[in-house]
Amino acid sequence: MNITEFTPTGWAKDKFLKDEILDTLDLTTEQDFIYAISVQGHGAYSVDDSYESKIKVTGLDDESLTREYEYYADQTREMDKFIGSLVKALKKRKEETILVMYGDHLPSLGITAENLKNKNVYQTQYVIWSNFDNDYYKT
Repeated sequence: MNITEFTPTGWAKDKFLKDEILDTLDLTTEQDFIYAISVQGHGAYSVDDSYESKIKVTGLDDESLTREYEYYADQTREMDKFIGSLVKALKKRKEETILVMYGDHLPSLGITAENLKNKNVYQTQYVIWSNFDNDYYKT
């Protein structure tokens, strides 16, 4: 994988995963199981004053925390574009495909177990998408 773009905090940008995933699917005619790990949204989120955010966060008194939230929002926006691009490409494929996405923990934006109803920063939501009708899940 030839990764040429990184986040300001040094993580690989997710957009490079799309072609790798599609190329790997094309390697066989049989069913595939691909486990790809994206890291673009990974913390820490502290960036210096020179960082120019595309998304502005207001209402916080702490300037450093505001920059962290803006940085996280920017990275989430780019991850969303990557996911949209991947889903668009998978929709065009003839091979039946199921895509499962999840996070292994919540973002480290000062969130603690005490802030959460379920008291678990490692319990996250997941998304299942497919390019065909099936009985595996109901929408």
